[in-house]
Amino acid sequence: LSAFYLDFTKDVLYIESKDDIARRSIQTVFYDNLDALVRLLTPFIPYTTEEVYSFMENISNKQESVYLLNMVEVKHFENEKELLDKYQKFMSFRTNVLKAIEEARNNKVIGKSLSAKLVIKPTEETKQLLNSIKSDLKTIFIVSELVITDEEIEGLQFDSATIQVTAKEGIICKRCW
Repeated sequence: LSAFYLDFTKDVLYIESKDDIARRSIQTVFYDNLDALVRLLTPFIPYTTEEVYSFMENISNKQESVYLLNMVEVKHFENEKELLDKYQKFMSFRTNVLKAIEEARNNKVIGKSLSAKLVIKPTEETKQLLNSIKSDLKTIFIVSELVITDEEIEGLQFDSATIQVTAKEGIICKRCW
């Protein structure tokens, strides 16, 4: 969670309005994870989980104590193996993107990743992978602009794509500063 999901969702939580669907969706994921972790960790750190549980609000069928909760049940999905394979490939590709961003940062091309424009010339397999991800890739890569192109570009060469990182042109708002 911390190396991936929390990294890009913190900006959505900070920027979006209280009732924004993206913000509420992220809060739901956080809540579901917290609920599962509290249940799983109770045998190991009972006092801590009891205290955390006491602060959890809006729980249907809330019990007097975390000790009275049932253990989390494992959820299975019909296509879980395919999803796992797909997202392992995506995370491997994301590692290449992060390397390219870090190199641009080290070369003083950009400061923060949010000041970056990312141009990707993917292989056909990577292009299909990126098209299959039903999320905003710009947000996941934590960049201001994302362009996926079939044209030749200069940039770092990887087996999956050529990745170019440049500074995003434009004005940065006061809130972002």
